Amino acid sequence: MVVLFGLSRISGIVGPVFLALVLTICVYLLKQRLINRGVPAALATVSTILAVYVILAALVASLWVSAVQLTRLLPQYTSQITELGNDLLFARAILVDAHPQSAWLRPFLGDIGEAKALLASRRAATKAAKSTQA
Repeated sequence: MVVLFGLSRISGIVGPVFLALVLTICVYLLKQRLINRGVPAALATVSTILAVYVILAALVASLWVSAVQLTRLLPQYTSQITELGNDLLFARAILVDAHPQSAWLRPFLGDIGEAKALLASRRAATKAAKSTQA
């Protein structure tokens, strides 16, 4: 438990170091094979660095494609997200607002009303876009 807490506190360091370690392990074999085939060490190193950049670019591109697909799928789930927001508001009213001893939870829950308003505006924009396309 203590180790997990410690890792969560330094996750800003552990994450990038772990990514660098994984990328290094992935391209190490490439460098060794290039050197074994007679490619100069400097050229093998440069090609290894370029391979790391290509891998990173592929990761960023896949994240971008996933984000675009998510934004296209979200309007389909607007009613379910709205229902979930209403359920959260109801649960907050019952669990937190009605009990003074639960006041310490309010800062962690944030303002659910803002999220609900954002979803409502997004739904209105989606309906407007659909009506202009039709």
